[in-house]
Amino acid sequence: MSTFTILKYDKTGKRNSLGQIIHDFQESSTFDGWIDFLGGEESNAQNAITADSTHIIITFETSLEISISDRVRFKDRDYEVTYVDNPMELDDHLEIFLKAVG
Repeated sequence: MSTFTILKYDKTGKRNSLGQIIHDFQESSTFDGWIDFLGGEESNAQNAITADSTHIIITFETSLEISISDRVRFKDRDYEVTYVDNPMELDDHLEIFLKAVG
C-alpha cells in the first residue's frame, strides 16, 4: 500500500508583479491505496472519459474529497485526475483514474 497526496488548485497567498493573487496546486490531504499502470488495451476499452488515463488508484477510503479538477502526487510525480468512480455506488472502494503530467 502506498500514500498519495491530493493537490487542490487554490490561492498561494503570493502576488505577482501586477499585484494579482497567484493560484497553484496546493497539498490538501493524504490517503492510502494502490496504483497501477493502464496498458493501451485496458485504457482504450474504457469509455471516452477514461481513454486518456495512464494510471489507476484503488483506495478503500470512500469519503475522499477528490474531483477531476484535482491532482494526485505520488513519489514526486503529479497526475491529473480524469475520473473518480465509486463502482455501483456501493461505497466499498474508489477507482481514481489518472493521467501522468509531470
